[in-house]
Amino acid sequence: MEGYKTQSPQPFVPSKLHPRSDHDHDPYPYPYPYHYPLPPFTPSRGPARRRPCNKCLFYFLAFFVALCIGLLVFSLVVLRPDSPSLHIEIATVKNLAYDASSWESPFLNMTLDAGLSLRNRNYGRYEFTGNGSVLGLACEGIVLGEKKNLRGGSVGGRETGRIRVEMVVGYSGGGAGMAAAGNLSRGIDERMLKLRSYGRIAGKVHLLKYLKRSLSSEMNCTLTLNLSTKNFQDLVCQ
Repeated sequence: MEGYKTQSPQPFVPSKLHPRSDHDHDPYPYPYPYHYPLPPFTPSRGPARRRPCNKCLFYFLAFFVALCIGLLVFSLVVLRPDSPSLHIEIATVKNLAYDASSWESPFLNMTLDAGLSLRNRNYGRYEFTGNGSVLGLACEGIVLGEKKNLRGGSVGGRETGRIRVEMVVGYSGGGAGMAAAGNLSRGIDERMLKLRSYGRIAGKVHLLKYLKRSLSSEMNCTLTLNLSTKNFQDLVCQ
């Protein structure tokens, strides 16, 4: 045994020069079926679905509410027509003649030149015809005169039109009661006649291109005629 020399074991190679095998680094060094269990099975759900867009729903509701408010305002303002207003703007007297010597049958004759204003408060054009229109003048319950079928025309939206009417009015006795005739005679004696003017105009307002509404305007005014100056005063229209 002395002559036998044992060979010393081969020293290990430092790990810094030769790294160890991948088994020391790979967490799964062997195929799955042999040494390690398979990862838990997760069923496939197909393509990922998008979550509902809450902001889109909010915007849609806000737009719907704004649309409803806009339609409501449009229907109340545009599609709800209002009757135009009719008033006496100016009135003059020509060819005035009167006599109150007879208390029971006074006499009055004159030519009335009246300028009417027709204010259209709608957004659409207002067209009126002479059919059914009238302008009258009365004093103490006595109708002094009327003119029917006035001249027609049109007034634009949110505008005011003018209508000129000239007619002869008067009273020569008869057709009225004693009290009414006596009141007219008293007014002539005092040179102050309290009159009432009434009128009516019918037409159609154009709201949209194919939408029309029939509307009529009525007038009721009170005024006083000064026979001495031949002027009207205290004009009030409702």
